[in-house]
Amino acid sequence: TRKESSAASDVYKRQIQCIETVTDPVEQNVLRLKYIHGDTLEVIAEKLNYSLRQIHNIHRHAVEHISIPPIAN
Repeated sequence: TRKESSAASDVYKRQIQCIETVTDPVEQNVLRLKYIHGDTLEVIAEKLNYSLRQIHNIHRHAVEHISIPPIAN
């Protein structure tokens, strides 16, 4: 329905806002690939030519660096 589509769009926009609070471009890219594109960490490691361990570490740091901006009404 239109309401569900609007809610999904709002969630997508919110995810992008949160990801954009991360200042490191590699961390931001890992978050985008995982949470926007739906890639696994294994696929991300292959795409970015990093080891899986490196991607796990980058992802962990990225999640620690996310700031949740206030919701605009």
